[in-house]
Amino acid sequence: MLLKQCITELKISQKSVAEGIGWSRTAVNLFLNQGRIPVDAERFRAGVRRFVEQNPQIDTWLTENGTHIEALFVPPAACVDLEEVIIDLVGFAALYGPRTDTLNRFARMSQYLLECLRAVNDTAEIETEAARLLGMRGN
Repeated sequence: MLLKQCITELKISQKSVAEGIGWSRTAVNLFLNQGRIPVDAERFRAGVRRFVEQNPQIDTWLTENGTHIEALFVPPAACVDLEEVIIDLVGFAALYGPRTDTLNRFARMSQYLLECLRAVNDTAEIETEAARLLGMRGN
């Protein structure tokens, strides 16, 4: 994870990060080591953004490394075997029918895919493509 590399190089402790973003050390550890964002992802991201704003050395580090704050939320491909996740979710839904927890997992996976897309694509291009896809549905 990019944030882990950043805080390691800047010698910022995980405890400081947890206190700064207002989340438990466990949640921060899962994010830093496995790329797992808590269920309330927006609140978590807002906390990280606030922490970065309060620590200018992080913003400087991001700039020096040619990246930006949103890149902190995109786990490296090695963290997630996306094909396996999709097959697992589709298989589960096919066997047991759609349940709330399955739909929540689909939503989190979709959010992950959108974050990956945002990291490499212009938001306007994403919105244009989404509108085109919605138009194909015959709405």
